[in-house]
Amino acid sequence: MKNNIVKIMVLMIALILFMTLTYASNELIAKVEQYKIIVNGEEKIFNMPIVTINDRTYIPLRETAETLDMDVRWDDEKQEININNMIEEDELYVFYKNGLYGYIDKDFNIIIQPKYYYAEDFSEGLALVRTSNSQNGQYRYINKKGEIVIQEAYSMAYSFHDGIALVDLGEAAITDDSLFTYIDKQGNRITDKEFGLASSFSEKYAVVLKEGYGFPVPPSMKVKNKWSYINTLGEYPTEQVYEEARDFSNGYAAVKNNGKWGLINTKFKLVIDYIYDDIQSLNEGIMPVKLGNKWGCVDINNNVIVECKYDRIDSYSEGLACFLKNDKCGYLDTNGNEVISAEFENAGNFSEGIATVKTNGKWGCIDKKGEFVIQPQYFILSDCKNGLMEVYDESYLIKGYINKDGKEVIL
Repeated sequence: MKNNIVKIMVLMIALILFMTLTYASNELIAKVEQYKIIVNGEEKIFNMPIVTINDRTYIPLRETAETLDMDVRWDDEKQEININNMIEEDELYVFYKNGLYGYIDKDFNIIIQPKYYYAEDFSEGLALVRTSNSQNGQYRYINKKGEIVIQEAYSMAYSFHDGIALVDLGEAAITDDSLFTYIDKQGNRITDKEFGLASSFSEKYAVVLKEGYGFPVPPSMKVKNKWSYINTLGEYPTEQVYEEARDFSNGYAAVKNNGKWGLINTKFKLVIDYIYDDIQSLNEGIMPVKLGNKWGCVDINNNVIVECKYDRIDSYSEGLACFLKNDKCGYLDTNGNEVISAEFENAGNFSEGIATVKTNGKWGCIDKKGEFVIQPQYFILSDCKNGLMEVYDESYLIKGYINKDGKEVIL
């Protein structure tokens, strides 16, 4: 992995990172509260303002860098910012052997020997692993050398997102004494707040069950009017509370009040009223919605793209969305046309030009024409990531990988 380090002195920090502006009579200042950029073809929503002063535009440094998968750190001693390029040239993959988990590279070389009782994919340069088979969890974080980077072990923990990880402070995983909080990559808590239930961060916000409400949770995990959001500073950015709330996706989040779902933006303004019985994540400008027991799709202005007539519609990915009709799966395009007919027992989302589908009890892969590129022959296949798919055995354990050409490696 290459690390590109950019050093910016204090005067630039004050101007760009914190947006501290001095108004003068000869300055023309414009401020935009929310905007979007395109990163590798993917639309990203920024919540920090950009500012134009005398035809020169200034953007928030930290949010820009983190959107580009870079790690931003302040060196107090040197009075400078270090920006490290966190885009990994050598992706590592989890594999399972003899009851333990380790990591391999894209050429199937073992990089970290199998020694963990549980392991997740690397996220933002760190991976969550379980180092003990005890009932108390022993979850820790390692780097790509297999080194433990946060010494404290947790009864339950989750992968890093937005530079922050959700951890359980209880003595055993998900019990009556569970209290969740958030840590940074140095293992420091970002807030003194503790929550009975919480989610990982997504687009700078996390869903939390507000303080004072926790386990045991009432039936159906529903605690009315007690769900809200915190930001990466550990603060409540809004006083609004909800019956239920979901993660932000592409600048919007589904929230529920009075038994119905609506949509909010990152200013926590309701942009689609509480009228739906369920909502899926907004992707590619389209959002699956449920009325009664049928699903359709609308855009961000609540214009109908697909009438509510399907048994299920998943969020769009690469211009296609999986739908369920009469117990069979097919795919819709962004105009609502059924471009791949409903003939599969189950189906996943498109990723890197292919999708996993199930027929006659076995999983294979199709292209965007609906033609098989890997014949159905596997018990379970994961979605494609960096050209590889995980192959699972009947114990739901990873037994190997295949690439997009169908080349198989059994570990």
